[in-house]
Formats: sequence, C-alpha cells, structure tokens
Amino acid sequence: MGRTIAYVGVPTSLGSYGPGQEKAPQAFRDEGFPQMLREEGLTVVDYGDLSVRRWHPDRKDPLAQHWEAVTACVQGTDAHLSEAVTQRHIPVVIGGNCTVELRVVAANLRTCESLGLIYMDLHADMNTPASTADGALDWMGVAHMLGLNGAIPQLATCGPRSPLIFPAQVHLVGFDADSATEWERTAIRDLSIATTHLDDVAQSPISVQTRSYPNGR
Repeated sequence: MGRTIAYVGVPTSLGSYGPGQEKAPQAFRDEGFPQMLREEGLTVVDYGDLSVRRWHPDRKDPLAQHWEAVTACVQGTDAHLSEAVTQRHIPVVIGGNCTVELRVVAANLRTCESLGLIYMDLHADMNTPASTADGALDWMGVAHMLGLNGAIPQLATCGPRSPLIFPAQVHLVGFDADSATEWERTAIRDLSIATTHLDDVAQSPISVQTRSYPNGR
C-alpha cells in the first residue's frame, strides 16, 4: 500500500532547553507506534534508533549550545538514512527536538532537489544566536535551513546544499505570531514566508489541509 516507510528514532535533547526530550523515541516505541503504522496497512522498515544524546549546560557556547554536537547529529542522521532515501522510502523520524527537521530535509535532498516543508509548530524556529539570548537551537532550525544572516555556518552548510531550503518552499502551519521574536516576524515578512495561523488550524484543520503548500524550486 503505497511507498515504504523508513522508521528512525533520533533520541537527542542537545538542542533543547533542558534534558528529557531525548526520551521521546523510546516512548513512541513503548506505545507500539511502529506496529500501529503496520496495522494501518503501511509497510514499515525499522532502521532503529541512533545513540542517546542528553542535554547539559554548555558553558563554552551559551548562545548556541552544543552546536557542534547538533551538527554531527544532523550529519549522522543523514548518513543513517542514506540507504532508505536511495530506495525511495519515506523517512518517518521521531526526534527529541525541533532540530530534527534539518536531518530529514538534508537526507531527502540526496534524491530530491525540490522539496516543500510544511512546518507544523507554534513557533517559526527562525531565530539565530544573535537574535535570542537563551541559546537553544531548538528554535533556530528553520533559520539554519534557510541560511539566514547570523546562522552558524557549520550547521547551515551541514547538508548536501546551502541553503537547504528556500523561502518559497516553507509553509508555517499553526504559527502563533505573538510567540515570535521581532527578528522572526521581520524575516517572515521580508522573505514572504507562507503562514497559516494557529486559530485557523484550530477552527478548520481540514480546510487548512486542502490549501496550497509551498512549491519546490
């Protein structure tokens, strides 16, 4: 029934605000999520979980905590998925935090140059180390995929191309502008990033689903 799903867990909280999110992949397994997908008639190949990486305070780079390890994790996930994407499987990656999208996009670009990113999140995650003082890469992932000014060069260029994705390919779904920084709101406006507000999603998820999504380049 359709294409095969490549199921992968990336148990990391290195890009987070604290430890705990690295437990998510195992929690999904404990609840039998891979088998639930099979019971829906989907073909699932389980590629296992990568090594657990747990957050701790980064005194060296407080404004971009653990960026080197996060970059290595992106590259490791990309490599882990190389066989799956070569076989045209659909990666389903259960991650620890919002840096997971860099890994999935980077892996898919190995076989598909034209992608559209439907980013379902309350936040735009378009901050950089220069635009926020908390230092969590958890809400900087999209900024690095887009290669925004102030992004960490090594993380922004960790995939097969730079930028990983273009503004016209991004659609922020469930976005709450009130939760965004001024930097993010300005970037969204200047780059003409498509957005669907949280209230619209709550009012009618089905109508949101049928709207046009970003066109690839």
